[in-house]
Amino acid sequence: MREGAGSSAPGVPAAAHAADAAAPFKQSKDDDLTFEQLEQWYLLAGYCAMCSHTGWLDRWELSRRYGKRTPIVTLFPRLRCTKCNNRIGNRMKLGRMKR
Repeated sequence: MREGAGSSAPGVPAAAHAADAAAPFKQSKDDDLTFEQLEQWYLLAGYCAMCSHTGWLDRWELSRRYGKRTPIVTLFPRLRCTKCNNRIGNRMKLGRMKR
């Protein structure tokens, strides 16, 4: 998953790319969750509603670009799948790195 036309997520730790590096993802029920409120060990992933592709997002770059007080759910409409280019119904998932 990629936000808009940005590049791959250089700020994501290498360990985050391993399948077992993050705890299982869960959908946040808090619509007011902002980048500022996320602890440093949380990761963001984009999920495609059409093909079920999941990809890592650079939460630090998104925070710089849109502001640390931006509610994360407001960015859902901007997500585009890098596999099928779908822009409809995509979501972000929240995961936690092992500490």
